[in-house]
Amino acid sequence: MHSLKRTESNRLVLGRDITATVGSLKPRAYGKLLTQGKISVPESFYLLDHGFTDFQTKPEPTKTRLCELRRVAGNIFEAEDHVARREIRKMLTNVKDEGIFLILGHGGSIPCGAVSAKKKLLTDGIDVHENISHILDHIPVGILGLNSPEAEELNARHQATLLLDDSEFSAIINDKHISVVTGICTDTGINFNVIRESKSDGILNPGSVLVALSDQLKRGLSTALEEGKNLQKHFAHVMFIWDPQEMAHVMNPKSEPLELVGLCCIDGRLPPRVPGPRYIFRTRAGEAVSVTCSINGKVEFTKGELGSGLYGLNQVYGLAPGRDGNWHVLAFASSMEHARMIREAVLEMPEFVSLTKGGATISVGFFDGELLVLRNGVSGITIRRPYIPDTPIL
Repeated sequence: MHSLKRTESNRLVLGRDITATVGSLKPRAYGKLLTQGKISVPESFYLLDHGFTDFQTKPEPTKTRLCELRRVAGNIFEAEDHVARREIRKMLTNVKDEGIFLILGHGGSIPCGAVSAKKKLLTDGIDVHENISHILDHIPVGILGLNSPEAEELNARHQATLLLDDSEFSAIINDKHISVVTGICTDTGINFNVIRESKSDGILNPGSVLVALSDQLKRGLSTALEEGKNLQKHFAHVMFIWDPQEMAHVMNPKSEPLELVGLCCIDGRLPPRVPGPRYIFRTRAGEAVSVTCSINGKVEFTKGELGSGLYGLNQVYGLAPGRDGNWHVLAFASSMEHARMIREAVLEMPEFVSLTKGGATISVGFFDGELLVLRNGVSGITIRRPYIPDTPIL
């Protein structure tokens, strides 16, 4: 398959033939992306399609290819949630001995919306959905009076402490000599704080996975600023909903032990390109929000993940109806069957039905290592792309 030459004829667009339409969207879509204007669902499809084409030209895999981060607003640890516990247990099982558990947040000029909302709740009181309230309940009151990024650093340390105080997880962490680290990303990079270090030769040495992740984020944020993106404004043209474990057999076909696992905020300005849709579509800072779920015969969300989705569709510019948004959600998996399962699970919540025009703006897509398919039935758009990379990296 990889010996085939990538040509325009291979890059097939099915469904309503939008080849010419998509091509004409390039200047308009990129202009809106840079100025953070309203991006239509077809324009969002163009940006994703273009990103996948760029992905196929990558000469080598990302240096963070053996990383897995679950996404929930405020990077909270949901100790009481059985779905969260099961998924964290899987990550700790799959990370190598002397691996790393990272809690990654963001602050400074790109402040965390969940932490900011907690401050507002403590000072003025706010009326929010119970799933968003669940997120805020997990953020410590000690952040009050602290500026960003100090408030986000305190929250991350709090989540790490809860993880280490959990008898089940601390036993695994101790047995496998896993280091626990917090990191707060600002527009100048990541400030790491080692909460528990177990690796004998250090975890912040040149060439380490943490340094590689920091360098990646620095480049991504620097590019966004050079392009003139306003990173103080939380903006995205699409929300990915996906399960990292479900995609693992595609992104890590040899099932190599992971180097780093952890929890990450959903923020669209925080662009860690670990294996998953951000990597496949080459999305950059200020382009996509990412929320995780779990597929185990059925699709499950933690309360925090559901709250994260509601937060994105209510608050993020470019997505939220009240913030010049397109309501675009992409349910993404390694098969169309699983993608449709995610879509159906999302629509079981009335709030998501309302925020996506009855599901009209929820697209489905899959990547199985050989083929990418994206589809929005209401718009009549289906994009089908074979994976024919310049250099096989999967």
